[in-house]
Amino acid sequence: MSKNSRQREAEAQAKADAKRHGARGRFKIISTSTAWSFAVFSFGAVLNYFGSNPRILYLPAFALCCLIMFITHGYISSKLEPVPLPDNPSAVIQKSPVAQPDYVPGTTLTYAQLREIFPFGYTLFIFNEGTFTYRIFPSDKLQWASDWERIEITPDFSKNMVTWRIPQLSASITREGKVHHFMRDIVFVLTVPIQQGRFDKIGLFSFDQLVTDAPYPFVGTLSANQRSPIFIMGFRIPPTDHK
Repeated sequence: MSKNSRQREAEAQAKADAKRHGARGRFKIISTSTAWSFAVFSFGAVLNYFGSNPRILYLPAFALCCLIMFITHGYISSKLEPVPLPDNPSAVIQKSPVAQPDYVPGTTLTYAQLREIFPFGYTLFIFNEGTFTYRIFPSDKLQWASDWERIEITPDFSKNMVTWRIPQLSASITREGKVHHFMRDIVFVLTVPIQQGRFDKIGLFSFDQLVTDAPYPFVGTLSANQRSPIFIMGFRIPPTDHK
């Protein structure tokens, strides 16, 4: 087939498509409301014609109007064509709901961030109804415990300091198939600044020298709200620049 023949065939096909779509465009603008308007007009015309005639003709006139309405509606409905959908309709793109950060209530940190800061586990201390409650978030990397009910946290907002009293802190870790324990039945006392984002290491806590890169307990402030402060104690390997 020559190039000119293909071009003529394409033009003919385009004209046929345009004619078909144009016809559909004309048909689809004729709505049911248009059909009823035409029928009402016919109804009025018939009544006007018979208006000057005896009343005995009103009933046949009304019946004739109903017949005209029925025929008109049937005729127009037969001419209406459903508007076809495209062969390949564009898919409706629905945005997936964006996962919201899982913030620790009352703080600017998420639980995921706390797991990064304290990969060996941590405990939250939340001031509620005049007393501190605690929530433990353990880790399978380190086994640790304390007498949680006896831990005392005393913030002094006038001096921007907080004092911790932690009794019976213990921990155990497995390295190269050997379990290393730390347990000291003393009260750890630590006074540190109330400063969000700062974490202070608890002294007098260490595993034996055979445990390299050992985690240590740290304490810190997550919220300095005087009505509902939130503190944390967790285990992590000290940064290289930490004293």
